[in-house]
Amino acid sequence: MGAGNAVYYGEVKDGKPHGKGTMKWSNDKSYSGNWVAGQRSGSGKCVNLYEQGAKC
Repeated sequence: MGAGNAVYYGEVKDGKPHGKGTMKWSNDKSYSGNWVAGQRSGSGKCVNLYEQGAKC
């Protein structure tokens, strides 16, 4: 599943990330964890190597 330059691998409900999955925006930024109705939810791991100190 992809949106723009993002690619999502994981569980889907109603065409949106829902459950456990990983979204990759580039080789430098990704989020793996829980999703609800297309939004990050609960616990997960965010990686952003592009900018030092940047928030995901």
